[in-house]
Formats: sequence, C-alpha cells, structure tokens
Amino acid sequence: MKYIFALLVLSLSLFSPLQAATGTKDDPLPSDQTLSENGGPVKTVTYWKLFPSYAQVQAGVANFTFSCDAYTVPDTFDIYYNNQVVWSSGGYISHYHSVDLSVKINGPVVIKVVVNKANNPQTNTEWTYTIESRYILLTDLNSNTSVDEGDSAYITGDDPPLMPKLSATVRIPHTSSTVRWKLAVKYGSKVIHIPANGRFTKRTAANKTWNIYDSYVDGHGNPLGFFGGQATLMFQIDNKPVNQLDFRIRGTNPDDTTCRTYIDSLANGSAIPYAVAKYETLGICGTGSLYNQFYDDTSVLPKHSAKRKSGFPARAAIAGYGIFQLQKLPKPTNDQFWNWESNITEGIRRLTVATGGTSPAQMTALDVANGLLADLARTYPTAEAMPDVTYTDTNNVVHTLTALEATTLTAYDTFKGCPSITITTATNGTAQRLSCWTYDSTQPSGSQWTFHGNVHDFVNNVLMQME
Repeated sequence: MKYIFALLVLSLSLFSPLQAATGTKDDPLPSDQTLSENGGPVKTVTYWKLFPSYAQVQAGVANFTFSCDAYTVPDTFDIYYNNQVVWSSGGYISHYHSVDLSVKINGPVVIKVVVNKANNPQTNTEWTYTIESRYILLTDLNSNTSVDEGDSAYITGDDPPLMPKLSATVRIPHTSSTVRWKLAVKYGSKVIHIPANGRFTKRTAANKTWNIYDSYVDGHGNPLGFFGGQATLMFQIDNKPVNQLDFRIRGTNPDDTTCRTYIDSLANGSAIPYAVAKYETLGICGTGSLYNQFYDDTSVLPKHSAKRKSGFPARAAIAGYGIFQLQKLPKPTNDQFWNWESNITEGIRRLTVATGGTSPAQMTALDVANGLLADLARTYPTAEAMPDVTYTDTNNVVHTLTALEATTLTAYDTFKGCPSITITTATNGTAQRLSCWTYDSTQPSGSQWTFHGNVHDFVNNVLMQME
C-alpha cells in the first residue's frame, strides 16, 4: 500500500498490510512483496511499509531490492528509513539501475522513496521503480528465475533434460553472522538429502551463496541424477531458530517430435517401442496427448493421491510411471521417475533385452516371454509352430507381430486376464501359470494355437498405435 506526499499528515497507524503480517515463529516467511510506482517530472514522495520475516526480526534486519528505470531523460531517486538516507542516486541518472539494500530494524519498517526531490525541469521525463522485499533468495540459474515460498523449479523437457540449477543466499547486513543449509526432496517414500548425510552444511558467511547444484551427489560422491517432488530448504542464521522455504521440483514433458526421435534412435528399426510409448500415457495430459512423462495442468488428477500433481510422474495405471509406465519389478529409479530419456531407455531395455535373469527384479519382459515359450515347448513338444498375431486397423492396414513379440508385449503389461494352464517345468514337474497362448491338438493344422489378449487387451491397443 502506498501513501503519497499529500497524505503525510496521516498517522502511520493508518498503514495497512501489503500482503501478510510480519513473520512469526509459526509462519516464518510471509509472502514476498513486490511494490511499484511511476511518474513524471513532479516531486513524488511515497511511503512503503515492509513486512520482514521472523528470521529478519530476530536478526534485526529487513532486506529489499530497489530497481528503477529513468529511461532516457534522467531523474533523481532517494530512499530514507528513520529519516536517514539508505541510498541515493547522487543526482540525475538515466536508464535502469538495481541495488540490494538492508536496514537495521527495531519496529515497523516504513521506507520513504523520493523521486525528483527538486522537481525535474525536463517536463517530458518518465520513470518507474519497484521495491522487492525478499529475505532468502533461491534461484534456478538455468532459467535465472527466483523460486519463492510455494513456487516450483522445473526439470526441462529438453534433449537432454536439465535439472534445476539451484543456488541459495540469505540477505542480512551483519558481516559476522553465519548460515548453514540443507535441502530435502521427497517423492513417495524416497527422500533425497543434500548434503547426502542429511545434516546441515558447514557454517559460512551469511551472505555467501550456497550453490546447491554442486552438492547433487550421494554419500559416495556419485551424481544423484534426476530427482523431484516436495522440497524443503532449511537454513539457520547463527544460533537462531531454523527457518525453511517449501517449494516443489517438477518435470516438464518433451515435445512429441523430440520424444519420438529419441525412441527411434534406440529402437533398432522396430515400431513396437514408439507404439508402446504412444499408448501407455495416451490422453493423460489432454485428449490425444502422447509421450507424457509427467502430469500437467490439463490432467484429471485423482484427489486421493498426493503424488498425482502437475509436473509429477504420470501414472496411467496403478503400478506404472512415466512415458513407458515402468512397473515395480524392478522398481524405477529416481532417474527413471524424473528423466524422460532414462524412462524411455529402461522401457526399451525391458522390451528388447534378454538378461537371462531368474528373479522378478532381474527379468525383463523379453526374459519372461522367453520363459513362457520354453514352458510351452516342453509341455507341447510336437505342437506346430506358433502363428503371427495380426491386427487390421481402421484404415485396413494389417499390422503383424511374431509370437515372441506378442508374448513380450503381454508380459510387459501383465498376464492378468489370460487363461491359466498346466505346464511342464524344467525339472519335468507340473505347475499352473497364466499364458497368453493355449494349444488344442484337435483343431485343424494352422489353428491349433490361440492367442489371448490380457485384461487390458494390451497387444491390440499397442498395434492400433502403429503407423
């Protein structure tokens, strides 16, 4: 709220809050204030009431940034607190200027700004200024934007994507003060700590910037890769109470062309990977949307799930995450949750690489498919060869998968909904297992094998996405 010179006779008690009351121990960081004024050649006096944070009150300081633009015709600017000059342009200045200022406080913080104190003889002049009151500066250096309480920093959708390059500074005037920091980022049950041990950093001079991005490493010094979620930046000035700034690290989806190009670069000419990726999150960010690693503002998000937020990993199914809807065996890594390229790389690996693994955490969909086909070959040793699986789309184009490809796709999603059959095990015993194939020797040759879609009809739905 501003008060022009004509109102100076009014009591300061008439000043009303700009955005929030002065910070308290329970609410340490009130809303940041951005105040502005503009005018011409006539002397302009404006009073601004600032609302420092709890930590600023404890430290006895209020910080703000004064930025002015006199354009081409010069003007004068003077700032006062308690009738003392805080900053002066020192005469007429033109163009843009910005300065960080601090004042020691012991009560209400009312800043007086005087422009053209002697009236400007050049009547065609124009000017503007802003006062920005901020105690802690958290910045994403990639975009050169500040991240305030409740704001978000963004992983880019570029190729390759970039983590937010975060840095933090506390602004206080006492050169003898020190600060220590730590950052925690939580997604689901996983918490990333920076520093990795979860403790505060060593104390440094209060005005020294903490380049958080230099500490994106684990306890062994290895790069953390990508991570995101609910973030809390904690800091302590000297031995004062610990303050915090809460924000989020969110992801940005790549554009469709960039994503398709990256998938095709890893697919060795196969159409299956891009068709799987198209189907898995189709429409999750609006009708017809494709390749959605993250929810966005258009997504319909279930109210019961705190993890389903704009910029958080997309879940088209209960168990899947990201563009390839990676499921829990093995559980995706943080990098695969938050890096769209890592998600694609792992999805294609699960579809196309045979590891020979025997435990669920090791086996890929191709491993599972090979295992099922081996079981069927032992169970029906004289059976005819399995047929291809075909689908005719709405344009009468026939798409074809080999038996192994169709089985692998089914395994990638789930065998749920497929028939349960008795198979011969590798030790010549028997066991029940779900199978997308059944065999009937009484049927004519060429019709003895029947392919069964799973509960999601996954194979047909993927084939529909082929071009």
